[in-house]
Amino acid sequence: MYSLLDFANFKVDPNTGWITANRVFDRETRDSYQVTVIASDQGVPQLSSSVLLNLTILDRNDHAPRLVTNRDQSRGSPGRRTSGNQFVVDENAPANTFIGTLEAVDEDSAENAQLHYQLMAENEPLLKTRFSLLANGSLFTAVTLDREEQANKSLTNPLSTTATVTIIVRDLNDNPPEFIRPKELIHTTFDFD
Repeated sequence: MYSLLDFANFKVDPNTGWITANRVFDRETRDSYQVTVIASDQGVPQLSSSVLLNLTILDRNDHAPRLVTNRDQSRGSPGRRTSGNQFVVDENAPANTFIGTLEAVDEDSAENAQLHYQLMAENEPLLKTRFSLLANGSLFTAVTLDREEQANKSLTNPLSTTATVTIIVRDLNDNPPEFIRPKELIHTTFDFD
């Protein structure tokens, strides 16, 4: 006959010794338990023996990764983080200019917590032509950017997080002023009497 000292978390079939959980466990809250199992015979006198089981709760992939905001990670490059997940890069910065590093966390463990960053560009095909994102979260320009073409760009990944990354292209004085003329010349006569 089998019995347990821990009745709150586990139960044991008294005939087979099969141990099952009394509740749903959350590995992120607690990842291991110790349970004392007692085996007793039906003889007279009744004899028993016990063993201490160390039970490890395995991780279930139950947490989505989330982008976090953190310190300026510009590493001396023209790109810099301003606030949250907003980065600034100068227009006309050459291709492959480092913009910043995205950082995400996942509360799962082992292979369930391994992160891989990628640009999701199904709705915006030009996104991957302007920016490149390495698997480690490092974000770069893919081309020389022109602020007059597009002043900022927001990147989202709706499949795993709701965080938005904004890249602002900082304006440089690279365009001369233009006089705008009317399409037609207008002649007006004034009478100064």
